[in-house]
Amino acid sequence: MNMKKETYTETNSPKSGEVIYGSSVFDTPDAMLNDWAAQDKEREAEVAGYIEELPLQECLVEDTYTPQEETVKAPLVTAAPMKDNRPPLEDFLKTITAKETFMKSWLYRGIYKIKEDDLARFNNVDFLLMTKAKELGGTALVKLYKDQKKAFFTSLDAEKNWAIPKPLAVYGTVEGITNYTNLPEGAMNLDCGSNWIATDDGIYINDGKYPRLVCRQPITITGILKSMNTGAEKVKLEFWDFGEWKEIVVDKDTLASAQKITVLYKLGLSVTSNNAREVVAFLQDLLDYSKKKNLIPITLTTEKMGWNEAKDGFIPYTVKDIQYEQTGILPWLWETLQSKGDRNLCYNTYRTVRGIPMMDFVAAANFSAPLVGLLELEGFVANVYGPSRGGKSVTSKIGCSFWAKPGTEGHFMFGAENTVNSIEGILYVLSSLPFIMEDANNMSERRQKELQTIIMKICNGIGKARMNRDMTLRILYIWKTVGIITSENRIVKDFHNNGSVNRVLLMRGTNPEDCPYQKNGLEVSKLMEVFENNYGFIGRDFIEALLKIGREKLNARLKEIRKEVEEKAKELGKSAGQTLPVAVMLLADEIAEEHLFHDGKRISVEDAVKWMSAVDEANQNQRFYERLEDTVIQNSGRFEGLGMTECTNNSQYWGQYFAKTGKVAIMRNVLKDLADEENLDLKLFAEYLDDKGLLEKDSKGNYTKNVYSPLLKKGNRMYVITLPAEEAEFVPASEQDGKVPFDDGNKTE
Repeated sequence: MNMKKETYTETNSPKSGEVIYGSSVFDTPDAMLNDWAAQDKEREAEVAGYIEELPLQECLVEDTYTPQEETVKAPLVTAAPMKDNRPPLEDFLKTITAKETFMKSWLYRGIYKIKEDDLARFNNVDFLLMTKAKELGGTALVKLYKDQKKAFFTSLDAEKNWAIPKPLAVYGTVEGITNYTNLPEGAMNLDCGSNWIATDDGIYINDGKYPRLVCRQPITITGILKSMNTGAEKVKLEFWDFGEWKEIVVDKDTLASAQKITVLYKLGLSVTSNNAREVVAFLQDLLDYSKKKNLIPITLTTEKMGWNEAKDGFIPYTVKDIQYEQTGILPWLWETLQSKGDRNLCYNTYRTVRGIPMMDFVAAANFSAPLVGLLELEGFVANVYGPSRGGKSVTSKIGCSFWAKPGTEGHFMFGAENTVNSIEGILYVLSSLPFIMEDANNMSERRQKELQTIIMKICNGIGKARMNRDMTLRILYIWKTVGIITSENRIVKDFHNNGSVNRVLLMRGTNPEDCPYQKNGLEVSKLMEVFENNYGFIGRDFIEALLKIGREKLNARLKEIRKEVEEKAKELGKSAGQTLPVAVMLLADEIAEEHLFHDGKRISVEDAVKWMSAVDEANQNQRFYERLEDTVIQNSGRFEGLGMTECTNNSQYWGQYFAKTGKVAIMRNVLKDLADEENLDLKLFAEYLDDKGLLEKDSKGNYTKNVYSPLLKKGNRMYVITLPAEEAEFVPASEQDGKVPFDDGNKTE
């Protein structure tokens, strides 16, 4: 049994293996430490403290003798009883002789503190202890050491979390609110409820005997952002990170989920799977208690421009106290739409180009966009087409300057590289601001086929319904606007849908030698220099003019103008389906002249009607018929009388061509497939041909006739169509007799 010895004196020298500490003598080092640990908790803490206050210097007895003094029987003592003269802990550990030492709590408390303070030194001490354990008890004792170490460390980790470094009284905490002394600018301490203690040292949960640390970083909420578009809320979160407050904006549902909130770890917030649940609970209480007392400011946000729901304000021009939410679609837009430069210089320079037909057309289209949104009308597209260097781009940029810095660098004009899906997002954000696209003909051949879809998107004002990853319906994109597109050729040239053609107004640009700006003595470079540095005034003023007039008067005047347009369109043989967009542009031009420019220059009804398509041009059946000849030529190898001289597969057979009459007989299924590709009703197409006298019917009035094929040696029901006379100059593979061998009898298929 290890017993404490009598008081040490010079005459009571320690024997071999004994150790002295202060005035006490112990049989062994283990005996000394056991004596300390056996006293009470305070003594155990003191022992652990000695291990923490490294180096721990026990007075060790060396088993060596001085050779010169053989009469001295006692070993030499190599230490004084002062702390500062004690040997390092590593040397002390080497002296452990009892297996029982590895069951002592003071040992593990001591090395735990080393681990927290100096991991490299802990690794060294840990290695020494495992070496000593193997020496004293083999692998079994090593395993015991490891198991005890793991158990103690787990217990001490939990114990640490329950401890508060300082008494609460030191903080001067007020129950139920955060107690931050260095708040972000403009922020205030918030109500968090009695379950929490939030100080500069971190956040503690007060749900037991002792407050327990949850997060070492102070966290607060400085604002709530509420979308006026969806009603969804986001939270402006701030936390202390490396000597400064860091602000992030997160979706509210992120703060409601222990799983989701851990994504903030990569942004600097100390929230992991270990404390996520409690951090979520703290933030929820902070929100609930503080919102109830109106301690957190709520800011309305928008992710789109244009008219508000009441139609009494226009973002960003007349609606105040709202913040633009940068969704990632057009994050720069809010800044782009801010006015810059000299208002008078902007107006005076623009007056020099008024009266140029192409400029007036583009200007009226720009002004029409917010008018369409205000009156909730269908959108349309204004297309300026013509050869390069004729002034199209300059005209488009000047129109852009009404709202923002002109050009694609200002991010208010868009190139032809945007996809249909990206254009949906752009249209949604613009809402009732014009969508301006430059050089549509620069699209790839594949993308050219999407142009008609883009036109319909602009005009229809609604995007495609989509699902989020969690299978909830994503917000539906809606807009009311006007598209302004420049191109070298008419964008409707290859359109096969009647609706899309009727939604496009056309203005042909000039040839390079007839550029209107140069003819008017204007230097384009100087002109653009003005608008690139002075912009954003004219569009803002036009919005205010619309609000001043009011929806009722605008609707009444629009009806009057539309009636005038309808009469003139009928007189000039223009499509009735385009009277509304023309009337809108005339009204927009009228308002701009009356309220902004005051120069008496207005677009006449007769000039505006010229933008409309002819009746036949707007007719889908007419366009399909005109392209039918090209279809036959492109597939000449499938037509008997052209390129087909033999037929091994009936599916390859499309019909016959008769050179002398300029007629073509087409199999019913073939023409049906061609019509379906163009989204065309075949029956209506047949009726159109019949009305025009271009379709030969059988004796019973059917739109198909039985046509005998010498190649197939049988008859088939076919549509017999007269092709356009002026273009019916095929080179047949064989001459025909000019007669179509019709059999007006029964079908022989």
